[in-house]
Amino acid sequence: DWARRSFQWSPNRILRHITVIRQIWYYAYDQKLIKIVPAPKRPKEDLKNRKRRCFTETEYKQLVDWAEKNYASIVVKEDGTWQERKDHAFQFLCWIQFAAFIGYRPPSGAVKKNLLRWSSLIEKDKGTDQEKRLFRRIDEKNHDYEATVAKQVWPLFDALRDLYKKRGIADTEFIFAHTFENGMRWKAGDALMNFDKIWHRALDALQLSTDSQERRHRLTAYSLRSYHITMRIRYGNVNIYDLSKSLGTSMRMVQDAYDDYSTEAKYDVLTAGQSVDRDYTQNLDENGNLIL
Repeated sequence: DWARRSFQWSPNRILRHITVIRQIWYYAYDQKLIKIVPAPKRPKEDLKNRKRRCFTETEYKQLVDWAEKNYASIVVKEDGTWQERKDHAFQFLCWIQFAAFIGYRPPSGAVKKNLLRWSSLIEKDKGTDQEKRLFRRIDEKNHDYEATVAKQVWPLFDALRDLYKKRGIADTEFIFAHTFENGMRWKAGDALMNFDKIWHRALDALQLSTDSQERRHRLTAYSLRSYHITMRIRYGNVNIYDLSKSLGTSMRMVQDAYDDYSTEAKYDVLTAGQSVDRDYTQNLDENGNLIL
């Protein structure tokens, strides 16, 4: 109760603290120091106000356009100046598109174990008409799932591979890696932990930044995952069960990320399969009664 009065914590954070408190009390109970374990009142989840901000189609297009123009604007000099910067700009474009077309949880870069690795990319029947590409994630929150890799980003994966060969780091385990050495800070092939600086520069340039700390107002890398979910439901007619399984989450979380439901837009889906075994074509008798 003191915490609720003193801090504006989210329901999830309060629940985590309650769990820790109860673990301490359970220990005391096991040691026979107390006879009962208290049960603090658990708050209701405020999913509506805690919903993550999703990219609109217009905002997503603006972001991709900015990334492409930024990459094209960097001209490498004859002595190689700006090459590392141009590599980074291309990787940023790939980073956006991979998240939007695969739908995995974008790693924050806080720890290495969640970073994207080439070993996660599964290519089946490569070079044939039956080729499929999947992306396996085994590190996110201890989940193990395989997401589909849309054909739109296959050329980007291939171009990134070719780039790393040119830079002599074809053996790097990380999908996003430094292409040049930087003194004592990193070596070529080391993990590129995040794209925070260029991400915020892009949002500032597109006037999509906000000072609000509420997730429903802020665009984050995670917003690209929500965008992927929205697009698959809106245009792919993918059902929530299949999406939840392929993205390693619950149906409720998919529904939470997707906030674009329209009965009109889903008219054909909602009415499909309805048998037309009656014909009520309007035909009236002289008294205005419908003739069956």
